[in-house]
Amino acid sequence: MPLAPSAPTVRWELPRRLRREDVEEWLGRVPSTATAVTVHLGQHGCVAAPGASAALQSSLCLLHRRGVMTRLSFPTLTFKDGRGDKLFEPASVVQREHRLELDEEPHTEAEKTLSSRLPGLILAQLCDADGDEGRLERIRWLQANLLAANRTIFGHGKDRVLAVLGASDDRVRLALLPDDRQKNLESLLLQLLGSPKYHPRGRIGKMEQLVEFVYQATENTFDHARLDFDGRRIRQVRFVSVERFQVGTGAGAVPIEKLAPVESSPLAQYLRRLELRTARTGGDASRMQLLSVTVADGGVGLAARMNNGFEAYGGDRHFEFKLVQEAVLPEGTTKPPGEPGRGAGLKKMMRACHRLDGLFEIRTGRLALHRTYLREDGTVQQQDFVGRDSSAFNLEGADDEVPMMAGTTTSLMFPNIDLFERPGSRLKGRG
Repeated sequence: MPLAPSAPTVRWELPRRLRREDVEEWLGRVPSTATAVTVHLGQHGCVAAPGASAALQSSLCLLHRRGVMTRLSFPTLTFKDGRGDKLFEPASVVQREHRLELDEEPHTEAEKTLSSRLPGLILAQLCDADGDEGRLERIRWLQANLLAANRTIFGHGKDRVLAVLGASDDRVRLALLPDDRQKNLESLLLQLLGSPKYHPRGRIGKMEQLVEFVYQATENTFDHARLDFDGRRIRQVRFVSVERFQVGTGAGAVPIEKLAPVESSPLAQYLRRLELRTARTGGDASRMQLLSVTVADGGVGLAARMNNGFEAYGGDRHFEFKLVQEAVLPEGTTKPPGEPGRGAGLKKMMRACHRLDGLFEIRTGRLALHRTYLREDGTVQQQDFVGRDSSAFNLEGADDEVPMMAGTTTSLMFPNIDLFERPGSRLKGRG
């Protein structure tokens, strides 16, 4: 339903399956005169399509930046009087009898969304209550306790993510050497991937490249996304999510044209190239196994951090692009002086993309940039990741027009082949 152009408060009912396009379309309809928005989570709950959770957070954080209050409403009986609190118990401590009780006690999709799905975590943490503030405050508290008990893991099964809440976003627990922080992250990623017993021998396997990418991306969110330009913590959820896809023409696979309906899109072009590369290397191009990892925040964005102010978003988009491109180059950095790893994070992320035959994407501000090193015929471009003038660091998509969003979302999609292979060994873990 169209929004009244002068409405001070607007309402949005979340669809059962949320897409990135839904979020961008809704944000575009919020009038500049709005002072508050209410997001309603219905009884049917909400499941996010790829990219939708990051877009949801980015839109809410952008509204906060504009001074618009965000509120959350949900069905009256949702978690009323302690109902469903067991849904927030860590899986490792839920006893068998509790599981039986969970099975016997009916829970709504709205309750499942708030207790185990990323959109529910984002909505509860970034919105105030449209009504019963006490109940929403308890939901936030239960979510925070669950994250603490599960070492930042939120959700169940394929919906699990790593998440850090803006309200408790410090490095007290992570005051370790970078190598120790990276090992800690590797352990958590392996739990998301279902292979906690993998023990690498060296630093040249595919799993090491994935860990390198996620580690550098999460370090960047800590360094440039937690605080605004006045030093205040930004209300947000920094998160890492992992998704699996089987793509192709074979039974049980998702056709390329369904996963990427626009043939000219970076994703469609990448999948076509990967299809050729898979066939060239003797793989089954009809059932390509893909992994996609996303790291997102709701901070000020790369260009603003590089420019030390939001003025980067008020003028020429090509100036904004130059700032982001500069951040990718060796010695380009958003990190403060003296911080370990200055000028190396995005460089290492792009190198990991090259080694994994992947598609690298950055969504920040008014930009949606991307890069793959696969040629049109499926062969791999050899690249130099040392000099600042190397074409390896060139990002594409500067002329693509996309809606303004807060924060930065980086993602890497790549073929999930031999991810857990130990260098020099044929032994593989479960993937």
